[in-house]
Amino acid sequence: MGGGLIAVAVRAEHDRAVLAGLLGRDPVLHAYQLGDLDDFFWPYTSWFRRGDQVVLLYHGVELPTLLAFAAPDRVPELAGVHVFSPRWRVAALGNVTTHPDVRGRGLGAGVVAALCARLRTSVDHVTLNVRADNAAAVRLYERLGFSRVAGFTECALTSAAAAG
Repeated sequence: MGGGLIAVAVRAEHDRAVLAGLLGRDPVLHAYQLGDLDDFFWPYTSWFRRGDQVVLLYHGVELPTLLAFAAPDRVPELAGVHVFSPRWRVAALGNVTTHPDVRGRGLGAGVVAALCARLRTSVDHVTLNVRADNAAAVRLYERLGFSRVAGFTECALTSAAAAG
């Protein structure tokens, strides 16, 4: 195969119990995927596996959107929830941001701590992703009790027509 593509044999997996067993071995690392096993997300996912490795493909929905019902200059700090699954007892935070004019005042810590406290009443694991080079955010999350469990690479696939 040309163009740097690698073909890997995988098979479709449609059994939620099998997927939950594989992903549930490390619920902190796989919080997003466990949340996607819930009935709300299940119709929009296709699952594939190779041995114990699991991959999912989202389809049929737009990208997740966080709506803030105020002008951007009036929202000093916000945080959203990407995944919430009481069934699998996991949640994942997302879109945590502080307006540049009010950074360093503890607003981020307050919002994230309050959101985590609320989530912890119904889940065992709250996770999030943060850029490794965002030192201020990493320090904030570590002060709040989060620990690093894995690195990740964010990727995008752009069609040839969009690439120009």
